[in-house]
Amino acid sequence: MSLESIIDEVRGKFDKRDEARERVFELTRTAVRLSASAIKAIHRSEFDLAEENILKIKEALSDVVDSLNDVPELLHSGMVNSAYQEYSEAALLMLLTKEGKYASPEEISVPFVDAYVLGLADLIGELRRSALDSVCEGNVEQAVNILGRMDEVLSNLITLDYPEAIIPGLRHKCDVARSLVEKTRGDIANSVSNQKLIEEIRKLNEKLTNTTQED
Repeated sequence: MSLESIIDEVRGKFDKRDEARERVFELTRTAVRLSASAIKAIHRSEFDLAEENILKIKEALSDVVDSLNDVPELLHSGMVNSAYQEYSEAALLMLLTKEGKYASPEEISVPFVDAYVLGLADLIGELRRSALDSVCEGNVEQAVNILGRMDEVLSNLITLDYPEAIIPGLRHKCDVARSLVEKTRGDIANSVSNQKLIEEIRKLNEKLTNTTQED
């Protein structure tokens, strides 16, 4: 076989890979966008819309896998992993917010455990947002419960003490998550203190008012 013929065969394989990459790029971009939309809907308690988006994400990611049947090496590319990571975060937030439970990678159709774990780490940031929303609504008890979930997720993630090469990015995400947990704990504590202060001021005002009326 001539070198020209060899290069033609190689070119054909690269063409197929490039076509698959373009297709996957569009699908993963759609999955990431829908994941962000789903998370926003969950925070607004628009669960039907969130569920609809999550189903669309699963379909898009299923198409990704099908598109890479002939070029499986791209399955482990950064864009595919990122899409599954974003989807994991949205799916886990949905389950935890609506049903108060977790799900395994298999249960939410995530074939890559690293993407699942990184999505779980990012979940802590979204839980902080939920906790702060609860604080703003005056529901301190709910905020404390969410803080407990944040601490639970972090406590379990830090047991995955593997080198960076095994789970790239996890240690950094755990460091960020640890900071978020502590900030949230402080925010809740300040809220409780402020509420107690407001209550004491209210009682003092009532006392002063009663004293004035008696005089």
